[in-house]
Amino acid sequence: MLATTLDYEATLANVVRLAVPRVADWCAVDIVTPDGSRRTIAGPHPDPEKDRALRELERFGRDTTGEVGVARVMRTGVADVRSKITDAELRAGARDEEHLALLRELDPQSFMIVPLVARSRTLGAMIFISTTPGRGYRSEDLLFAEDLARRCALAVDNARLYAEAHEAQRAERESLALLDTLFGTAPVGLGFLDSNLRFVRVNDKLAAINGVPPHAHTGRTVAEVLPDMGPSVLEVLRRVLETGDPIVDMELTGVTPAAPGLTRTWMASYYPVLAAEGTTIGVGTVVVDITDRTRAEEERARLYEAERRALAEAEEERRRVSLLADASAVMDESLDHEITLGNLGHLVVPRLADWFVVDLVADDRSIERVAVTHDDPVKANEAWELGRRFPSALDREQGMGAVIRTGEPALLGDVSELFTAEFPGEEARAMISGLGLRSGVIAPLRARGRILGAMAVATAESGREFGERDLALVTELARRTALALDNARLYQDRARVARTLQASLLPADLPEVPGLALAARYRAAGEGNDVGGDFYDVFESNGSWWAVIGDVCGKGAPAAAVTAQARYTIRAAAIREDLPSRILGELNDALVRQHGGDEFATVALARLDTVEGRTRITVAVGGHPLPLLLRADGAVEAIGRPGTVPGIVMEPEFADISVELGPGDTVLLFTDGVTEARVRSWELGEEGLTTLLASLAGRDADAIVQVIVDTVVAVQGGDPRDDIALVALQAGAA
Repeated sequence: MLATTLDYEATLANVVRLAVPRVADWCAVDIVTPDGSRRTIAGPHPDPEKDRALRELERFGRDTTGEVGVARVMRTGVADVRSKITDAELRAGARDEEHLALLRELDPQSFMIVPLVARSRTLGAMIFISTTPGRGYRSEDLLFAEDLARRCALAVDNARLYAEAHEAQRAERESLALLDTLFGTAPVGLGFLDSNLRFVRVNDKLAAINGVPPHAHTGRTVAEVLPDMGPSVLEVLRRVLETGDPIVDMELTGVTPAAPGLTRTWMASYYPVLAAEGTTIGVGTVVVDITDRTRAEEERARLYEAERRALAEAEEERRRVSLLADASAVMDESLDHEITLGNLGHLVVPRLADWFVVDLVADDRSIERVAVTHDDPVKANEAWELGRRFPSALDREQGMGAVIRTGEPALLGDVSELFTAEFPGEEARAMISGLGLRSGVIAPLRARGRILGAMAVATAESGREFGERDLALVTELARRTALALDNARLYQDRARVARTLQASLLPADLPEVPGLALAARYRAAGEGNDVGGDFYDVFESNGSWWAVIGDVCGKGAPAAAVTAQARYTIRAAAIREDLPSRILGELNDALVRQHGGDEFATVALARLDTVEGRTRITVAVGGHPLPLLLRADGAVEAIGRPGTVPGIVMEPEFADISVELGPGDTVLLFTDGVTEARVRSWELGEEGLTTLLASLAGRDADAIVQVIVDTVVAVQGGDPRDDIALVALQAGAA
């Protein structure tokens, strides 16, 4: 649009109109006219009320001191941009209260004032105002506005130059002296060629540009004056002469005698020169050396490209760090290596690669494929099959086996070619070719001085090529993965030991007790990687049956030691003593003597005697929840009296409480993992357990403990916070 007319006022009016609303809500151009006055070319605001405010503001005029606003930008040639205009700034710039009211009615949010500079001259300024909330001008908006202003300035300047040249032709007819003055003082290169395209006259500036004295131009063609550039320029001159149309702002690059061997750049305009009768008598030229400006633009472009590359590298580094962070989070989610590797594979594909493969070293030193990820399940199955039928080996010179053997990561330029060399068979080659592998990285899975296997990532469909940074990234990812795998192995070993030890502290099976039906449940809290503190036991001694349930403080090996001591102390004491309270007293003495009050256990101990078909239960409790008695009719009552926690003081207090059981009555012994089952602020509690137990009247012992365990686990979302132990003794069912 800027090149379609030399009527710069019409052009600027079009620019102002098109700028709204794409660039601004209101746009104007202040042009300095040849006589030094200002002319404003402005468009309307799309909001009638704001447009009215703008027209009212015109009454106040603009600052002419050169200290603020448009005047300062035109004086300094430096753009002024405000991304956010505050009310305080409006008040500071207001002439009076009426002026301030109009400014507030306009409600400008942001503005840019950009100088119109062409050929080192300030021709005016462009004003962009945003009244849309949230649209504030930023640096990229300023760059666009400056570029638009530069083009507008050139259009204005070219139009004026054209007008000046046209005036020069008229002046030539009126006064050769005026033409001499114009040629002699013009700051740009000017020349005139006749209809044969031979120089008639050039000014000193053009002569300096061409490196040939003014008189040496006369009668010669451009090709004769400028051998290197003449032919191309001559074609342009002929076109202007033949069509009568000017060619404006044509950029030329080349070498002139003014600076042999040095390439420079010019902005040239060519226009037809008409005689008074309207015939074309030649071509006028206007030439400006823009080498410095072009080089500055090229330098800006170079710096921009360098900045773009730096930002791209920073973004790539951010992506790598993000991938490692997300990978670490994935590894923390599970201690199951299959789940971990599966989740990791779906993270790596497609963020880093198209393929993700993990091979591990088996106990017999063979290599097993344990993970494959690809977006296409069919291709993933093919990779699984390839690993199964053609596994790598530690004696291989390349591939997974070599990386596992040497512990050195490998950056692969062509994965298919490498694997084809590793597996030379035709069938293997065909399978590898079908995977479409391109670039890849293989890194060892090293943890605690051992190499567990290798991780491979490869590209295929994406066509991406891996480099040294990718090698470092995958190597670090493999290191973290290896540590996660080794931690999972250690955890599983520990969990296996914990399960074995826990099993040794509980009865393998409940005995058969005449006249009673027994049921028990035990569930450790968490994932079972540590020995719990809850225990129970049922045994016979001196013609009586004993049932005990307890909760040792702490977990792990120390708790296991106290559990074993408590269990076997109770069994040994039951050989000598008949009363539960005395047995708890011996347990207290043993714990205090050995641990000095640092280790303790809560215990509920019951002796059961059946005489002539009637069962009597005697209970002593040491710091433990009291057993509950569920009568056959649904009534629930607690048995026993609270006593001292065994293992803390030398003189504890325990009491024996006896109750006779009727047919269908059930005694429930339990640990606090049942009553303290908690979800948010709600707790089951002894009252809740009593209510639940009453609802189970008529159920057998096994059903009762199962319902209670299921309820306790369910209210905690399937993840109990504490160990759970239950023993139910039901009379009249044996």
